[in-house]
Amino acid sequence: MKDTDQPDLPSVLGLVDEDTYLATYGHAYPALRLLDAEPSATRAFEPYEMYARVYTRVRLSGPHPLYTGADLDFEGDEREVLRRLDEGGYSHIVVDRNQLPANWDRITAIDERFLGRNTALVGGYANSYLYRLLPPEQRRAIAPWAQGRELLTNGGFEKARGGVPLGWSVYGQPVYSGSGEAACSGRAAVLSSPGNGFSARAAITSRARYLLAQSTRSLDGYRLARLEISWFNTANQVVRIDVEVVPVSPRACLQHTMLATSPPDAVAAKVYAQAQTGQVWFDDFSLRSVAPDVQRTNLLEDPGFEGLLYGTSIAWRPYGNPSQDERRPVVQESPFTSGAAVLVRPKSGFAQVVPVEAERSYRLSYTAWSQDSRARAQLHVDWKDGENRLIAPSTRTVRVGGEPLTYSQVMTAPGGAAFATVYVGVEEGGPVWFDDYALEAID
Repeated sequence: MKDTDQPDLPSVLGLVDEDTYLATYGHAYPALRLLDAEPSATRAFEPYEMYARVYTRVRLSGPHPLYTGADLDFEGDEREVLRRLDEGGYSHIVVDRNQLPANWDRITAIDERFLGRNTALVGGYANSYLYRLLPPEQRRAIAPWAQGRELLTNGGFEKARGGVPLGWSVYGQPVYSGSGEAACSGRAAVLSSPGNGFSARAAITSRARYLLAQSTRSLDGYRLARLEISWFNTANQVVRIDVEVVPVSPRACLQHTMLATSPPDAVAAKVYAQAQTGQVWFDDFSLRSVAPDVQRTNLLEDPGFEGLLYGTSIAWRPYGNPSQDERRPVVQESPFTSGAAVLVRPKSGFAQVVPVEAERSYRLSYTAWSQDSRARAQLHVDWKDGENRLIAPSTRTVRVGGEPLTYSQVMTAPGGAAFATVYVGVEEGGPVWFDDYALEAID
């Protein structure tokens, strides 16, 4: 970890702003500023005696009763920890992972499993985080700190092919294990050393706050691991990288999380299972937005095909003859619209199955364009019963022009329909570009 007692030259010369300097050298500065703004704050536990107390009005108590009476420097029963916190009048817990005592992995009060059951994550950055103790009646319910849906597929590495977890890419020579001996949950985990690891991508929303989580355990003593997100724009260029280096214990699997806000021009995120030092086992990755997802009216997953582009979509399935490369549908950056689009020829395409209500009306729509004046595309749904048997199709053929236009058709699910198979397909001519697919119920 960085020696915070030795300021670097840029900060001495005034080349960084005050907040950046203090976040780097101020010993829990970001969390303490948040603590000072908490109206209900009465007392906060800190695991390290040298946090920057000048930046908060709230009383801070370290782990050693000789100095503060906190008496929380122990690994013990969760109920006993909560009892001592309540009796001591504590309202918050402050943790700066850049400055931890030698026995950090033996202090129950700062274990994220304990924090996840008994606190709300107020916020933080640069490895400095503030947690608010929940009222006794709300504790141990495991209310998630992130409310959005899970964006990573196979975050626990349980599905793999050829030693590579599905949905993840490999770089260097990391190790995959499905034996259960190294796993934090389930049976699978991956072993990384510097320069050797796995990465996964997910489609995201710009200007949104995300929580990245991972569990780690060291193979060879106390080591360091990276919590890292690379943000990509529509040109597949990295626009920013957020990194926090966290401690890893050889004693047990421990979870760490990082808060990060996506840049204004970001459409995708890449996360990494990557050791900073030594050999580190990784498991239980998660990437979710902190705020709840906006309620969707579109029944289709991955409607803009970004998940297909970044290899994270499990909704769209290709159809057609995969041996005929010239007819295989292609997903790539759209030349006209932002993000991804699919390029489809006759007798090939993508399909997605979604649940529907019988005898209800739906609007199928998409944006399409083609340089072939003969191109005709399909608005096509197959209605199926609960056993996935075809009841009837609904289809309409449209002539596609050279500029992106939206085409739509209202269709009614027949009696007995439980599912709809939605197709991205071309009737003739082409190829045709498709984007922004939607199947929406009409009230």
